[in-house]
Amino acid sequence: MKKKARKENPRRSFLLFFLIMIISMIIGGIGGGLMVDQQKSVEDILQTVFNWMEQGSGWAALGVTVVGMTASAGVYLWCRREAKAWDGEDEKYIERVEDWLSMGQIMMNIVMILSFCLDAMAFSGLFETAEEEWMRLLIPLMDLIVVLAFIVILQRSYVELAKRINPEKRGDTFDFNFQKTWLESCDEQEQMIIYKSSYRSFRAMQTVFPICWCVLLMLSIAVEIGVIPFLLIGVLWMIHTMTYYMGTMKAYGKGRKNKK
Repeated sequence: MKKKARKENPRRSFLLFFLIMIISMIIGGIGGGLMVDQQKSVEDILQTVFNWMEQGSGWAALGVTVVGMTASAGVYLWCRREAKAWDGEDEKYIERVEDWLSMGQIMMNIVMILSFCLDAMAFSGLFETAEEEWMRLLIPLMDLIVVLAFIVILQRSYVELAKRINPEKRGDTFDFNFQKTWLESCDEQEQMIIYKSSYRSFRAMQTVFPICWCVLLMLSIAVEIGVIPFLLIGVLWMIHTMTYYMGTMKAYGKGRKNKK
């Protein structure tokens, strides 16, 4: 017997939303008040963390790059070997290879993001660095160059291997329209998976942005962080939201034209 669909209750939804907002404001106010009372301690903790980031992030980025590149390249080489051994008939076999191919690409992108962030942290103290300490900036600079070259080469290798396994796939990683071309070469099931994943990403970021804003707001009460963090959050949040809704409107417009 099918379960009855739960009826929507606008009043209940509004009250729940309003209650959550009130609780969030109370928690934020208490948190901000405690941070003001402990302003000196908060400043000392943040200063210690920032100093560590500036001094140790270059070496951390190098470690992430070495470990990540080795692991991602190892996954690619394994996938290439297994793809060559495929008899062209065993679908479960090649699906397992494709799963690992996706896992390797995830690892590669994680390495890129972490390395970029850590290298940027190392460069953040550039103007405060003494002349005799400038040599330490060579580490993040070299790491950044290596990561860029690694991403370009390995990303292309992954895509070419995926195209070898699926000859219907199209796209060149050096082409600015690569993502669009690749999506168009996917079948309907693959496109639907991509669309669902994109929507899940949209929902996740629409939760992350307000959380980041709240954290920055509470920090700004206790210490001076300037307007740039809020500006960046606002710009990214706006682009993310408007891109989604404009894409939705465009898709609905095409759907109406097709019905006519």
